[in-house]
Amino acid sequence: MILTEKSLREFEESSFTTFTREQKQIILDRFETEPKPYTWSEQDIVEQIKKICSEHPAVKREAPQWV
Repeated sequence: MILTEKSLREFEESSFTTFTREQKQIILDRFETEPKPYTWSEQDIVEQIKKICSEHPAVKREAPQWV
């Protein structure tokens, strides 16, 4: 299994997740092709996406201070 921009977008929608540009690029770089002779399983991809997101977290914006 390989991951395309479309399938990554569908994954975002189905998992209620939003990736940063950096996270998307890292994920697509890793999963757009399969290492021969191995093939990526869906579980492999999901676990690696979790790992990528934990290693490259999105910048959190602070909520405004309401007075």
